[in-house]
Amino acid sequence: MKEIKQCEQSAAQAAISFMKGVGGYDTMKDKFNVYCEAIGANKASTVDSRRGHREICAQRIVIESIYALGSTQLDKLEECLKTIANNYD
Repeated sequence: MKEIKQCEQSAAQAAISFMKGVGGYDTMKDKFNVYCEAIGANKASTVDSRRGHREICAQRIVIESIYALGSTQLDKLEECLKTIANNYD
């Protein structure tokens, strides 16, 4: 459980850095994918289920980023993370 929380925090921090222009997209994507793997979102039995679980992970990262980003940035972050979530197969 501690590992999952650390992955979540790492993914959220990478997302915040990306949205503030101090971190890269690939870093955010990599951290998000590690979080999804840690939480088990990639192990769903169907592609649709896997995408659904990954979208939930994306929403969690957005929620974890609320304290640091404005509403426009959060909307853009959600869009970016959903794209990453849906392009994993």
